[in-house]
Amino acid sequence: MNFNISFAPKAPITNCSISYLSYAHIGDIAETNCTEPTVAFNFTRTSTGGAEFDIFWAFDGVDSVKGTGLIPVEQFALSGTGTTSLSEAYVGPKAFSISNLTLAQPGKHAC
Repeated sequence: MNFNISFAPKAPITNCSISYLSYAHIGDIAETNCTEPTVAFNFTRTSTGGAEFDIFWAFDGVDSVKGTGLIPVEQFALSGTGTTSLSEAYVGPKAFSISNLTLAQPGKHAC
């Protein structure tokens, strides 16, 4: 998984990425820091087959803002055949906004 994030249209871009072994299915990803140490993300599959994508930004070293994007199951696609060559990919929009920001639990996401 690899993506870029910017907190405002002209703000610097931060890269976030993680590599992990997965067989045919994009699974949950625990909170992971990005290249900018004040930014982190996690990725959790939902019971509907979609995903919840959280971004955290530690703005004062203790508190952080959390934004959540919901990705519907239709934005994931399987390709290949059989069980050994199947792979799942995100096929949704390449750029999107997360605007429902909330104050995350104080001190929990200090990145």
